Amino acid sequence: MKPIELGTTPTFLISRLSAIGDCIETLPVVNALKTRWPACKIVWLVDCGADQLLRGQQGIDQVVRAKKGFLFRSAERKEVIQRLRESAIDVAIDPQGLLKSSLASWLSGAKVRIGFDSSVAREGASFFYTHRVRAKKEHLVDKQLELLHPLDPSGFHRLIEPVRFDFQPNADALEFSRRFLQDAGLKAKEYWIVNPGASCSNRRWPIERFAEVASEVHRQTQMRSVIIWGGDQERAMAETILQRASSQSERSCILAPPTNLMELSALIHQSRMIVTGDTGPMHMAVASNVPCVALFGTTLPSQSGPYGPKHIKIRNETETNPKVLRKAKDNRSICKIEVHEVVEACLQSLCPTSYPLKRSP
Repeated sequence: MKPIELGTTPTFLISRLSAIGDCIETLPVVNALKTRWPACKIVWLVDCGADQLLRGQQGIDQVVRAKKGFLFRSAERKEVIQRLRESAIDVAIDPQGLLKSSLASWLSGAKVRIGFDSSVAREGASFFYTHRVRAKKEHLVDKQLELLHPLDPSGFHRLIEPVRFDFQPNADALEFSRRFLQDAGLKAKEYWIVNPGASCSNRRWPIERFAEVASEVHRQTQMRSVIIWGGDQERAMAETILQRASSQSERSCILAPPTNLMELSALIHQSRMIVTGDTGPMHMAVASNVPCVALFGTTLPSQSGPYGPKHIKIRNETETNPKVLRKAKDNRSICKIEVHEVVEACLQSLCPTSYPLKRSP
């Protein structure tokens, strides 16, 4: 395959419209492009709240925030197209592989449009690409980096290695975090995060088990946890964990304050570790180089788990048919993870020399 001929200052479009975790997992694509073409311009089209996290990130020159369903409303579609075409896009890269993301790539006016072939892309998205990539990797981070292969086939591995997220909360968010920690009597890297929420109910581990973990880990390490939340439902969950854990171990945890996404990322960024399900804050932690103890039921850590070797991923391996499990509306699958497994993993992550992880034979 011949490389696509580009000058020294090409303009790239990243057509990754959603979701928060998936957008974070796309950051290595940005860093690889900037490493290969330092003077390039990168425009990112997004239609979800992830724009809060993307703005100001190193390597992203412009974030275009569209509203959900903008392609089907003529005035909004026209406005987005105009903004994209003003940037004179040379190459559009579509890591999402849906009709809306591929159509946006085509409407941008880019002559080169790269996406997955029909083995990955859905809804006929591959029709709008000029270059189609057959993915060989399993994890989403690696799979998305494969989209860069047509840009430099001979130097592809040098282009994508090392894989870098380089995520950094902004100064305001870090100051927010500093003030909260000071008021709570905590210091950076001397607390850990409990994240009980998830967008799908089948990804939520029972809150009473999170409370047991928070209490037991505090009992053994004296390290307090911060329970994060977003929205009224998750706040109620977090308050229940706080009540249950506090009744077992005094001052074992503290409730996080209301935050926007960037402020939330700052709290995670300065923590020692996070225990979480498969959800956006897990990927925030990965991007900030914070170790995860990640719990899985209906999804596979090999596909969507925390990227890299420093994380501990827990899933009951008797759950062998993820395609069937994914359709489940309840959390029976993730409930097969026991409290003692999570406590052991948290202790090993927080204090690896004092608590070596015991692996089953």
